[in-house]
Amino acid sequence: MVVTLIMIVIFGSLLMALHVGQISTEVGSSKVDLEAQARMVADWIAKDVRQCIPSELCANVPTTDYVKFNLWDWDNTSLSQVQTDEYVEYEYDNATANLTRRHIAGGVIDNEQNFTGITMSPFYTSYTDETTNDFDYSELCATSNRTLIVAIKKEKTIWNRDLNFTTVKEVRIRNE
Repeated sequence: MVVTLIMIVIFGSLLMALHVGQISTEVGSSKVDLEAQARMVADWIAKDVRQCIPSELCANVPTTDYVKFNLWDWDNTSLSQVQTDEYVEYEYDNATANLTRRHIAGGVIDNEQNFTGITMSPFYTSYTDETTNDFDYSELCATSNRTLIVAIKKEKTIWNRDLNFTTVKEVRIRNE
């Protein structure tokens, strides 16, 4: 009887340790996945923004939730940039925590991606912390400061634990 009781306590402890290990593994891999997703979105936006001309970005009146710009390409014959009929538009919807990227060619949306779980506005001209909604249109369009701050915050709940990760990328608009 005593041996049975000791075995129950040992197996119970072993099962609890295995369960805690499983939870820890799932939380850890979810954190890594969350960070990778946030960085991928920020890198994608940065790549797109680096292909734009500041005046095009400013002409479409950007906000913390919206940017649209014309894409430019390099012409090897004239060794200069040429404007294309392609646009990229990012629109953030706070109610659904969704960031939509649209590639528009010839006035028609030919590709659309949705990034879910983004829990704050992604575009800023200066960024101090995630509570600041700072977007100064004139600062972005000024000749001295052509920098767009991209801040992507993703959240996820796993095993009743709230996980979040924020990545901030400063993108210098260098064309024009």
